[in-house]
Parts: sequence; structure tokens; C-alpha cells
Amino acid sequence: MAQEADLVIRGGLIADGSGGEPFIGDVALTGGKIAAVGPNLAVRGREEIDGAGHVVTPGFVDIHTHYDGQVTWEHRLRPTSSHGVTTTVMGNCGIGFAPCKPQDRQRLIRLMEGVEDLPEPVLAAGLPWNWTSFPEYLDSLAARQYDIDFAAQLPHSALRVYAMGERGVEREAATPDDVALMARLAREAVEAGALGFSTSRTINHRASDGRHVPTLTAAEEELTGIALGLKKAGKGVLQLVSDFDDIATELPMLRRIVEASGRPLSIAVAQWNHAPNRWRDILDWVAEVNRDGLAVAAQVPGRPIGLLLGFELSMNPFMYCASYKALANLAVPERLAALRNPELKARIIAEAGALGFSTSRTINHRASDGRHVPTLTAAEEELTGIALGLTRAGKGVLQLVSDFEDLPTELPMLRRIVETSGRPLSIAVGQWHHAPDRWRTILDWVAEVNRGG
Repeated sequence: MAQEADLVIRGGLIADGSGGEPFIGDVALTGGKIAAVGPNLAVRGREEIDGAGHVVTPGFVDIHTHYDGQVTWEHRLRPTSSHGVTTTVMGNCGIGFAPCKPQDRQRLIRLMEGVEDLPEPVLAAGLPWNWTSFPEYLDSLAARQYDIDFAAQLPHSALRVYAMGERGVEREAATPDDVALMARLAREAVEAGALGFSTSRTINHRASDGRHVPTLTAAEEELTGIALGLKKAGKGVLQLVSDFDDIATELPMLRRIVEASGRPLSIAVAQWNHAPNRWRDILDWVAEVNRDGLAVAAQVPGRPIGLLLGFELSMNPFMYCASYKALANLAVPERLAALRNPELKARIIAEAGALGFSTSRTINHRASDGRHVPTLTAAEEELTGIALGLTRAGKGVLQLVSDFEDLPTELPMLRRIVETSGRPLSIAVGQWHHAPDRWRTILDWVAEVNRGG
């Protein structure tokens, strides 16, 4: 007689996570656990699903998320739970909401708002704050139900602020007593169920008021002390994100922390535009320390990281430009007003390493709401001012697309802009159905101005 199972998925392409080749087979589940895997299982399911044409895999584990707030008010951890993930890890990068004293709640909200662009009104309305310690935070979550499993990490920023108050926010050095307190709290958190401890050492992480994370410059003694708290608990992973701008100093420090604590370390590794091969050095180091018997792993995104960029958000394409940095602390309306200066725009673009400046003067370019592009009728003075910004930078190409409906006016204007700025101009030329020979006139003009130098 065939055995019975609660559920059998039949004939799917099974990728079992072992690294082997996928194969066609069946999966039987009983009591919420996998009971058997293989081709043509002699098992009858109380419920059966035809898996033909589908891939059948174990649930994915998403090891880097920031659901620390959402788990306190939502039962579904979307969008993660909609993507085949059955376990997620939150509390990464040292950012989270426990432990927390009542007077520090707004600080931690500003930190999460700045680092992860989660709106302050949502966090302020959603967080119940029915905890002070990290174990109480876990108890609060344990009283709720969720659509997937999750693991929480003890965030360094919250821990530091809890232990040191304003001194922690201002990134003052932790005293031996501060370190001892953080180590004790870390041990308690892990013993209560925290997966481990996370920290951030990147300048990209800032609170919404512009201040760096409290952990940015935490000393080795502080990090080692906390890691030793995990050692006393006998469990817990260390997680870190860093700019790794000084790997000659930072990597040996991380090695010493892992050696002293015996705890495994997970580090986020990305490719930096200003140091495109640094990731290779870091991965070589990871391989080296693992050969030496230490447990260090790299968190490498399977796809490029998606970011929300904007002047009202924590990051934008020009945040590292010197001319933009001078405006960064202005209120958003004042900053936007300053950015309307054409010369400042051009200077920032040049500092960003852009190839040049582009603009559109065609009615064919519209927003999805039907409105014309903002640049359609930009005056000669605006275009000249921006071009002069490229002149001051000593580089940069001007690029333009236009309907060229008024050649006697527009072509001389473009010539004046090029003559004034000395910057090369590239224009898009097509053939218009209503003016099939206009392109000839434009190319004749291009030849003329090039003959003129």
C-alpha cells in the first residue's frame, strides 16, 4: 500500500539547493516538513499539485532586509514574502528599534528614515513601542503571526544610543563601562533569540537630519567587547557593512575580532565606482582567512542594488560633488531654489564626472501625464549659462534634440552658445514627414559652422 503524505507536488523541475543539476521529480510533505524527494514517489497525497512546467525549490532565505519596523504592525512581510522567500533576516547594518529608551525613539526613527528612506510618518504611526530591551522587542514580535519566518539581529546603533545616550549619537569613544554594558546587552539579546549583532561603518548611512550613524567610527575595543558578549552566549553572527576605504587597517582589525570572539562574520561586499577592483581584494582576504580556519562570509547581491534617488531622499546622484555638498544642509525648498542656478547646475554635473549636458526642445517628449518636458522652451540665457558651467570645468559635451521648427532662429542661437562656451555640440537629426528636406538644411549648417572652426 502506498504511503500517505499531506501534500505531494508531482513532476516539477526540482532544484534542491545542493548545487546539483535540477531534475524532474516529486516532493512529499507531511506535518509541514519535507518527507521525501525523488522521481515517481510511491506516495499518495491527501492533496496533490501538478508541478509539470514549474520549478520546485526550497524556500529562499533573504539574509539582508530591514523589516524591523514593518514586523511590528504588518502580518505579511511584503514584498519579500511574495517572491518565494520563506525566511528573512532583518536588523542589518546596525539599524533597528531595540533596545530603545522612550527619549530615544525619534532618534532611531530618523536613523531608519535616513538610511532606508522609510517615511517618518509611517514609522511614527506604526511602531507600538511596547518594549525597551531587545528581549522585550522579540517578545512583542512573538505575540504576532506572519506569513513567513524571520530572524532579528541586534543593531549596533540602537545598542550604542541605549548604552551611551547623546555621547553615542555624537560618536564619542565608548568607555570601558560602556563597552561592558553593550557586551552584556548583546549576550542577553542573543540568548533571547537574536541571530547576531550588526554594525555599520559607511558614510552612506545617515539619519534624515544628515548626521552619520552613531557606529561609523566605533573603535576596535568596542566592537571586540560586543563580539565577546556573543562569545559568552556561545552563539550569534557578526554582520558588518563598510566603505572599506582603508582595507590595510580595517581587514586586519576584523580578523582580530573574529579570532578573539570565535564568532562568524558576514560582510557586505559591493563594487565601488571610485575603486572598481577593491571587491577583489576583499574576497581574496575572505578566502585567506577561511583557509586559516576562521568563519568569514561575503554578502554579495545577486543583482545590482536598486536605490531610490532624489533631492528629498537620503541619496541623489550628486551627493558626493563638492558644489552640492555646500548645499546639502539647506532645507529642501532652499536647496532646490539654489539648484535653479544654471552655472551651479553645470558645475555639479561636471564634478559628477558626467560626459556633458543634454536637453530636449521637442514636443514629442512628454511626461506620462501628457505635459511637455520642462526644457521645451528654455531660453538662450539658461542654455548659455549651463554651457558656461562646462566651460569653467574645462570639459563636457552639449547634446540637444529639437523639432527645429524655426531654423532661422534656433540654429543661430546654437551657434552663439557654442561660440560663447567653446564646448562641442551634438544634435539629433532625423527626417520629418512634414518637412522631408529639413535634415539637409541642418547638415549644411553643421558643415558651415565646422568650416568656421
